[in-house]
Amino acid sequence: MDMTHEEERLSGGNASGGSVVRIGETVRKPWTASTASVIAFVEALRSAGVDAPAPMGRDDVGRQVQEFVPGTLAIESYPLPRADLHRVGAMVRTIHDASAMYTPPAGAVWETAIPAPSHELICHNDLAPWNLLIGERWLFIDWDAAAPSTRAWD
Repeated sequence: MDMTHEEERLSGGNASGGSVVRIGETVRKPWTASTASVIAFVEALRSAGVDAPAPMGRDDVGRQVQEFVPGTLAIESYPLPRADLHRVGAMVRTIHDASAMYTPPAGAVWETAIPAPSHELICHNDLAPWNLLIGERWLFIDWDAAAPSTRAWD
């Protein structure tokens, strides 16, 4: 663990059980069976121009490490003005267009709480105000439920 910074428990999330922490400029979360698949997906999206927190590997206690991005969650900022809603719609379209170009590797593992009705492409599966970070950068966080889904379901 980074001994120069203390762990700051991050609030929110309905599945994390309080196990998501900030240490310095990083976020630490449990490593699950799907983490490697999600990281590969997020890295592909980032390569295609989608802004998402940068994956940074594993720490010495086995947690996934990703970039901490400062900002405010959209759920704390509503109602968003029409122009901002258009911006969010464009962000979702960019995510889906980039995802349509992504082919998961054989054996990819996905874990999501509510299975989608069909498998069109890999989706975030929780594009919601509680996962939209607004600040200098606008991006969706919490990609852990990424899995095969559809644009409409997402």
